[in-house]
Amino acid sequence: MAEPKLRFKRDDGSDYPEWGKKSFKDSFIALNNNSFSRDMLNFDNGIVKNIHYGDILIKFGDICNIGKDIIPFVNSEYNTEKYDLLKDGDIILADTAEDEAVGKTIEIFNVRNNKVISGLHTIACRPITKYASKYLGYYMNSPSFHDQLRPFMQGIKVTSIGRKNISEVQICSPKVIDEQQKIAVFLSAVDEVIAESEKEVTNLDTQKKSVMKKIFSQEIRFKRNDGMDFPEWKNKTLGDLEGKVSSGKDKNENGCVPLYGSMGPIGTCSEATHLGNKILVARVGANAGAVRLVVEDCGVTDNTLIIKDTESCDFFWLYYALVEKDIGKMRFGGGQPLVTGTMLFTLEIEVPCLEEQKLVADFLSDFDEAIAAAKKELSLWKQLKKALLQQLFI
Repeated sequence: MAEPKLRFKRDDGSDYPEWGKKSFKDSFIALNNNSFSRDMLNFDNGIVKNIHYGDILIKFGDICNIGKDIIPFVNSEYNTEKYDLLKDGDIILADTAEDEAVGKTIEIFNVRNNKVISGLHTIACRPITKYASKYLGYYMNSPSFHDQLRPFMQGIKVTSIGRKNISEVQICSPKVIDEQQKIAVFLSAVDEVIAESEKEVTNLDTQKKSVMKKIFSQEIRFKRNDGMDFPEWKNKTLGDLEGKVSSGKDKNENGCVPLYGSMGPIGTCSEATHLGNKILVARVGANAGAVRLVVEDCGVTDNTLIIKDTESCDFFWLYYALVEKDIGKMRFGGGQPLVTGTMLFTLEIEVPCLEEQKLVADFLSDFDEAIAAAKKELSLWKQLKKALLQQLFI
């Protein structure tokens, strides 16, 4: 039998035996799940917790810590007695998704005195033989296992898999639980680092938002180098600052020039129609009012408003001022919320003198650099885990 690229050894340095292989149907017994929709659940009170497939796909990692993760309760008016209560070591697959994330799996951990059932669009199973804690959660999210599910994925807009279809899928594992445990402990340690990195990104972002609020409400003020106060801020419009607002018009086509929408690059175009610094504002749709700073030459799509560089203020300060202004709250319309160029041109902003603008912009730019560095580190750890999942399993 093939071996994974990375193998642990026994504590005395000797090799573990070859791995074993069993079919899915010979590895698990099926558990009863329910079909409770989101409106039948709540986060405030209840007796029985419910694992919804959407949370498996989006919120939970490989391991669902029942005592720690936020899991909704079934509303008290619904009967849950006919559904199997989950135990530590049980696994749940999401059998429906909008893409090939279908089959995403969680292993249940730390149930203790909680009552938990498996919900809508899930396949809940209990191992017939004992596995090391957390091993199955990591293995069943590895490419080695998930790639076996691809032939059974059905659908176009929504992808699904069925219990019968995956009955012959193979479950591979070390024959010795001690080796399984070493794999699980190692990947758990990586997960802990990833969680700390995510926490650092969140904390930095929260700190930045808090500081921005205090700066633009003038609760915090910068001072001159000699310790003297800067002049009072003045109420002005973007028009007063000589800002120029226009609409993008470029289309997604083959080319070597990046094409931007308000939320970031979305493709390429043949010509850089907008040079230098620019602030992009989403003009229409659910993201109307979202603000993004772009410094590279590029094309811009027609659902985006463009604010050009102005000599009357520091352009980077203006970007932060518009972010804090929360333009999205000013949009109008029902099904297709809208922000217009006229709205931006007449938007009133409290403006400090140019010298204080630069100090504000530099200070917030340092925050952005710290956030970017933290996100880069997080990305590297996630890439490492992805590589480990490819090399630790077969």
